[in-house]
Amino acid sequence: MTTDNPQDNNPEEILNTEATDLNSNADVENGLDEIEQLVDDLEAGQDVDLEEVVELSALEVAENAAAEAKDNMLRLAAEMDNLRKRTVREVEQARKFAVERFAKEVLLIKDSLDMGMQASQAEGATVESIREGMEITMKQLTSSLEKFNIKEIEADGAVFNPEFHEAMAMQPSTEHEPNMVMFVMQKGFMINDRVLRPARVMVSKAPD
Repeated sequence: MTTDNPQDNNPEEILNTEATDLNSNADVENGLDEIEQLVDDLEAGQDVDLEEVVELSALEVAENAAAEAKDNMLRLAAEMDNLRKRTVREVEQARKFAVERFAKEVLLIKDSLDMGMQASQAEGATVESIREGMEITMKQLTSSLEKFNIKEIEADGAVFNPEFHEAMAMQPSTEHEPNMVMFVMQKGFMINDRVLRPARVMVSKAPD
């Protein structure tokens, strides 16, 4: 917790600061008036101190440059704030849109499952027809996952890799080299280049 510095709230200092600002503004205005008077004198043919004209002109140039710099700084600050707000808004919309796309794909698969359930309850339904419906739904699911860069990890018969596989058990085997995946208990998946879920596998080892 911060506390205000008592000196920052000193009424005398505040009055002095305000008086300084007023004096500074008054000096600028007086300088501009003097420039206008010197121009009038020149036009009237009167003698004018050129050094004084140069000094007053320099003051006017400096004041204009300072005002322009301040205006540019305020404009840049406003543009940066607008850019920040627009970026936040676009990120939020992108996240929302990504969820909507995935939800639509899931709903299509649900529709397919619903139709398969109805077909399995119809008269004359056979195991073969139900199997065909499940295969169609599985292909649809695989296609939907691939649209979002979700792919199955190839594990069966591969060399065990702890980055992609999770060993659930080890089994002595004379048919496999040691440290090979003998059986996949649960398939693993990648999303882009990251492991979404490792494949749960049984790994071979040398016979005792």
